[in-house]
Amino acid sequence: MTRIALILSAVAISVAGCAGIADDPYLVETKFSYSKPRTTQKQADADWAKCQKENLSDPDRGMNAAEKRLAEECMKKRGYAITDSVSAEAAKLAQPAN
Repeated sequence: MTRIALILSAVAISVAGCAGIADDPYLVETKFSYSKPRTTQKQADADWAKCQKENLSDPDRGMNAAEKRLAEECMKKRGYAITDSVSAEAAKLAQPAN
């Protein structure tokens, strides 16, 4: 009985420690935008959904990093240019002020 209590408390401590990672103010969430000439946002969203479906191994879990990279490669193969929010912001800052 005490072994189970020790195991459960160790698991609870581990989970609590991991929960703090999501609240780290230094983590930057990168958002990607996909653009392709003569393509509507609706079509881009539909293509992204297809690429996700093709590369998602467990729909209940969501995409892991490797699956997301495969979906991004799928979008590139479909002719989309991919821009991440971090690079776009850096490019804005690098432009000289008028």
